Amino acid sequence: MNNPELENPTSYFVSAQAFEPVNFQTMSTWVEHTPFAAWLIEAHRPKTLVELGTMHGVSYFAFCHAIQRLGLSTRAFAIDTWEGDPHTQHYGEDVWDLASGYNTSHFSKFSNLIRRNFDDAVDEFDEGEIDLLHIDGYHTYEAVRHDFETWKPKLSDRAVVLFHDTQITKGDFGVYRFWEEIRSTAPSFEFHHGCGLGVLAVGDKASDGVLRLAAASDDPETTTRVRRIYETLGRGVSDSIALLNRSEETTNLRGEVAGLQRHAVSLQEVLQNKTLEIENVERDIAQLSQFNTDLVETINHHSHELRRRKDLQARRDRRRLKSRLKRLLQSLSGSKRKKELLRVTPEEKELLATGLFDAKWYTAKYADVLNSKVRPALHYLKHGATEGRNPSADFDTAIYLEENPDAGVSGLNPLVHYACIGHRRPRNKDTSIRCEPPAEPGSVSFAVDPLISIVTPVYNVDPDLLRKAVHSVERQTYGNWEICLCDDGSTREDTKETLRNLAVESDRIKVKWSSQNEGIAKATNAAIALAEGEFVGFLDNDDELHPSCLEEYVAVINDQPSVEAIYSDENKIDLEGRQSQPFLKPDWSPRYFLEAMYVGHFLLIRRDILQKIGGADPDFDGVQDFELMLRVSEVAEQIVHIPKVLYHWRMIPGSVASDSEAKPGLTKLQAAATAGHNSRTQRNAVVTPHPNKPHRVIVGPRKTGANPLVSIIIPTRDAFVHIDRCLTSIFTKTDYPEFEVIVVDTGTTDQDALDAMAKHPILKEDYKGLFNYSRANNQGVARSRGEYLVFLNNDTEVVDDQWLNRLVFELADPGVGVVGPTLLYPDGTIQHAGVSLGLRGTADHVLRHRQPEEDGYYGSLSCAREVSAVSFACAMVRARDFHEIGGLEEFYGTHYQDVDYCLRVLENGQRVIFTPHTRLIHFESVSRGNDYDYLDRGVLRDRWAAEIASGDRYSRWEEN
Repeated sequence: MNNPELENPTSYFVSAQAFEPVNFQTMSTWVEHTPFAAWLIEAHRPKTLVELGTMHGVSYFAFCHAIQRLGLSTRAFAIDTWEGDPHTQHYGEDVWDLASGYNTSHFSKFSNLIRRNFDDAVDEFDEGEIDLLHIDGYHTYEAVRHDFETWKPKLSDRAVVLFHDTQITKGDFGVYRFWEEIRSTAPSFEFHHGCGLGVLAVGDKASDGVLRLAAASDDPETTTRVRRIYETLGRGVSDSIALLNRSEETTNLRGEVAGLQRHAVSLQEVLQNKTLEIENVERDIAQLSQFNTDLVETINHHSHELRRRKDLQARRDRRRLKSRLKRLLQSLSGSKRKKELLRVTPEEKELLATGLFDAKWYTAKYADVLNSKVRPALHYLKHGATEGRNPSADFDTAIYLEENPDAGVSGLNPLVHYACIGHRRPRNKDTSIRCEPPAEPGSVSFAVDPLISIVTPVYNVDPDLLRKAVHSVERQTYGNWEICLCDDGSTREDTKETLRNLAVESDRIKVKWSSQNEGIAKATNAAIALAEGEFVGFLDNDDELHPSCLEEYVAVINDQPSVEAIYSDENKIDLEGRQSQPFLKPDWSPRYFLEAMYVGHFLLIRRDILQKIGGADPDFDGVQDFELMLRVSEVAEQIVHIPKVLYHWRMIPGSVASDSEAKPGLTKLQAAATAGHNSRTQRNAVVTPHPNKPHRVIVGPRKTGANPLVSIIIPTRDAFVHIDRCLTSIFTKTDYPEFEVIVVDTGTTDQDALDAMAKHPILKEDYKGLFNYSRANNQGVARSRGEYLVFLNNDTEVVDDQWLNRLVFELADPGVGVVGPTLLYPDGTIQHAGVSLGLRGTADHVLRHRQPEEDGYYGSLSCAREVSAVSFACAMVRARDFHEIGGLEEFYGTHYQDVDYCLRVLENGQRVIFTPHTRLIHFESVSRGNDYDYLDRGVLRDRWAAEIASGDRYSRWEEN
């Protein structure tokens, strides 16, 4: 080494300033560079120092401390918005208050904090003015490159530029990339500790100290020694701050202990006083005891009298109803009377027996009934209910249909539905009867009452339907809302006139006007731009909200403050206001959503989420809400489903609401949206429109070179026909290259069955003792080597050569713990399409005996979807998960261990997936459905009683 100054870097590159303490005690990775900052200020002595990105000010105040100690005339500037960015996360005003307060109290003579973004602040400085520039803002490659190029003209001929985080390569951090490009353009040196710090001598007249430091990087030994010195000094600063914090914590704890001791003394005094109070209360209780006895006797007497009066009133009501019916029949004569009597239907008798039908009120309310020459009760049954008429002042037909959507599709008159079905339903069902009207508009409030912005794009809509949509918001029981409408260049004058009138009628209704028709996505974004609410809800211009809709959503916001998106169940409403076709949706199901827009209405999203993702994409007009929700799901961590019908989707001729076959061309656009989502989330998949189902797509595997080993576990005993067919189908019809088959033989003596096993390259595992399905499979797993495990019954047959490829594809998602395919009976109908909790008192397969080519309930047979459990007649799991969860529970003998395993997977935070995109035949007897092992049934009910009682989160439609 020819340069003697480089032979002892400790003496040259480390000055006394590097050992001076820094009083601003805030932890960050920059703390470890404060010794170097002190040396740099002394060695370089800048006239003007600028820092881009300051936050708490650890680096900036380290520079300021050195300037102050050395008595330099340096002018220092810190530039930041003090609001945060995606790397630091957004923070509150407390960070600015802390930094500005510290600067004012210590460095106000030479230091200035400029609260602006970097581009706006650059014009505050002259060209060639800055001697030391520290770039520590947004850390993407593009951002740091932009900052450097923008500020480069302001650098002096002796300028030095510092780049922080040169060693961070995760995520979208890109400082390291830019440093690699620029470090060779000028003398430079890089420290690796504290996330990395790059020193670049941009000016050709940089100070000797900086240039010698850069020259040291040419010698590996000197570079290592310098880096080690500053890494050691930096660690010392970090440790001293941690020690100081612990010392402060100890002092605080001692103060708390002293306070607790004082509090204990006061509590002893309170205890003595309370003891005296208890003695007084006990005396009062003794005095009240006799009074209580007398009161009970009085209550019993009044209860008996009340029951007697109720019985008497009930008898009077029955006599009155009989009298009313008698008078009705007496109004008829002769054979005509007998003929009319025979026409009284059982439903009409039920109608009269409810006591809620008031013929006198009905005929007074609807005068045309008298002219119809039809008995009032019969008129209501045949005409009145479908026309929206009420049977009495005590029963509102519209409200009952709204609260009980299944009544509208039952074929029964609403009041008869109530008499025969509704009033006998369990009260804890979502469809329980609620005849009482909702609360008054705006009368409901909560501890947290966020402003809800309802956004609605409008284009040539019928003015009556538009007013109904707006009115459905105005009658909300929750009152803190606003409506943001955007007219997308309507050509109907009556539509525009209605919009103008609505804006005048209420200051909570905002209208944005577009000069031309630009599409629903741009109109939606324009409406969102008007929104000021914390949450934004999406309402089509001809649909309606249930009066309690916003009340239910705000209740969720109060219960779960971090919720980011909420959706509810919905139904259809026709042009006359009749409701039908309720859609009872599952809880958030990300796999299902990839193939079907099941979320639909009513969707509420935090406004900052919409701003973050950029709103609706005009390239996806027609499926813009589906594509938007895909992007929301990529950033939102909490999506909540409200299992209540709170949105009414208008059926208009030509719309998808009226005809699911309408607009089939949108399916390709839907597939493109899903493909974009998969690309952004780095899922290696092929997305295609469903060949037979509009508005459905298929997400499947893309061929890659990665084929993890799959171990197929098959318990068997004798059953030559089953095991021979099963093994032959596996080895002749499986396209997947890497698998092994482990047959767990539980006592085969049939020579044909033994020969069937022998002719295939299987691993044979002998099982001893009384048969237990769980134990047999666990023993097979112990013999396996695969990364993935398939549990397969011996009475199954492979018919799809891609079956393993598709199952492996679904399980490649780390959030998935179990995958099960469609299982068919030999006649080709559905045997298994997922398992629902609560059916038959425990759990059972859904959609048995349906045709596999059907769509099912809103895509339940055409789309892969989340379920509570799948049958282990064929199911794939991850071997690692299987061992962590504890394998199959051996308390179960022959049944329900698959359901139990799946529920433990759900409990562990993973999902269970049913895929219809691959099928096997299961030769289980079609009539075997009631063949239960009651001991296993009892074990399941005991272990999962609460989950079974609460119903299935993914198939509520099966319960109804």
